[in-house]
Amino acid sequence: MNPDNRSQLTTHWMQAQSALQAYILSSVGNFADSEDILQQVALDVSASFERYDPGRPFIPWAMQIAKRRIADFYRKNKNAACLFEETDLELLAQAHARLSKNEGTSGEVADLLESCLDRLPEKSRRLVDLRYRDGLKPAEIAHTTGRSGGAIRVALNKIRNALGRCIRSGTERGHARGA
Repeated sequence: MNPDNRSQLTTHWMQAQSALQAYILSSVGNFADSEDILQQVALDVSASFERYDPGRPFIPWAMQIAKRRIADFYRKNKNAACLFEETDLELLAQAHARLSKNEGTSGEVADLLESCLDRLPEKSRRLVDLRYRDGLKPAEIAHTTGRSGGAIRVALNKIRNALGRCIRSGTERGHARGA
């Protein structure tokens, strides 16, 4: 890759990374898995950057690569609970791309997620904190809370679904306003 392309790739990636990360995390619901997928997307973007058309927006192009990697993740991990239908993933990708057109959009995405988290009941927020902030596995959360591992997995799945609906609702409202 020539130095000009490398510089363009770096600039585009720095602008897109937070939107891609938010999209991937909201799609798979597990921080560690989302980090792995983001690394794969970075490699794919770098490897295929020569084919990128600079006349088109970068983020939607990179989102399509991320979408394929997310689909690969679910194909390889058949036990992973899929958080969204294919059409929902496309809607999320479009929303993240749309939000990322402006400066500071990672803040907009974070604000939307924060707003959705704030709407959760206190017990649900605590489970989210234990799982994603503290990085505990469901079995560890079960031990901490005195609930069964199965109950924790079911609760986390319901929470992720609720957050997915909230995010979709927020992105649809943003789309209706022409954001």
